[in-house]
Amino acid sequence: MIDALQIITPAMVLFVFATTAAPGPNAALLLTVGARLGIGAGVPVILGLATANAAMKGAIAAGVRILAELDPLVIQIGRWIAVAATLWLAWRLMRKLGGVASHAGVAGFWDAFAFQIVNPKAVITGLAAAALFCTAETGGIGHAIAFFVVAFPSVLLGGGSWLLVGHAGAAWLRGPKMVRVLNLTVGTTLVLALAPVLIG
Repeated sequence: MIDALQIITPAMVLFVFATTAAPGPNAALLLTVGARLGIGAGVPVILGLATANAAMKGAIAAGVRILAELDPLVIQIGRWIAVAATLWLAWRLMRKLGGVASHAGVAGFWDAFAFQIVNPKAVITGLAAAALFCTAETGGIGHAIAFFVVAFPSVLLGGGSWLLVGHAGAAWLRGPKMVRVLNLTVGTTLVLALAPVLIG
């Protein structure tokens, strides 16, 4: 557990939170569940998303760390690929004008768990986070614990916000102006989360 704490930095927490809370399939699902089924029905959904997302990020980080033991260049190369992928994601968010689509067919813990496992955004952001924040001082198990511990509450907080907005009335998010402001905010947060990596 002490090894895991070495990985958890403010930059890592900000990056994981920004990528899990960013508009995407999870946000669309939680908006729809909140609007159509209510907060109570959304609790098992968000728990399923958080559990799957955290487990995926932990497993991906452990895998990247194990590969790095075979060749340290894995982290260096992966880091710059992750920076490029994150900047691309931020750019796409900042340019997006449309509203949030719906995924009304998913409800319940295991539906949400499966939904998250096949979510390509979760896989891509997990790889980016692992490449950016894996360290040579900590083993695979430490990485798995650290990323799980950070990702789980990040999904609960970020996803919970979407659930509450959906319950309060998601119609205002269908308008391009509000989506534009939201996407600009999240995209800027992603870029700021990269600052320690680019500077250091």
